[in-house]
Amino acid sequence: FIRKLWERARKETGPKALAELAAQRKLLAGESLAAWGVCRSPLTGDWLVPGFAPDGRLVQLARWLQVPGGNARRLIPTPGLDPKEAGQTKRLGLHLAALPDKRCETLFITEGCWDGMALWEMLRQVKWGEVGDALELTGNPDASLAATSCVVAAPGCGIFFESWARLGTGRRVIFLYDSD
Repeated sequence: FIRKLWERARKETGPKALAELAAQRKLLAGESLAAWGVCRSPLTGDWLVPGFAPDGRLVQLARWLQVPGGNARRLIPTPGLDPKEAGQTKRLGLHLAALPDKRCETLFITEGCWDGMALWEMLRQVKWGEVGDALELTGNPDASLAATSCVVAAPGCGIFFESWARLGTGRRVIFLYDSD
């Protein structure tokens, strides 16, 4: 069901809605959200953020919802897949734009999808400069740091599964978690 819902939601979520969410989340472009599979549910209108197994299978849709009694929003796992429920944490997935491939020399693992998307956008826009160790802007993603780097996002600081570790095999792995 979640795969069919996600496929339909991706087809029906337009660029204008993605651009509005990108602005709210302080991302550069709605295309980044689309690349990470973010879409609006045709059933409820909630924003959906997919979670994937290390082999690329969709295993979860998290909903971006208002926290009751406050102004904050947070990702809520698919009903029945809440990590507090016994045995359900293994069904939580990584957020990502694409699985690491053979070009990926460095794997960045962030805490949370929004940080992952922001880093992914930045890596696609910079390259190492000709002189020294300074970064320069580039409009060519194939020449950018993203050409040899990959970004995946864990759903939270207390969630990382041994099965996800294989994505880092043969790569330099950099964890970028919040200091909270």
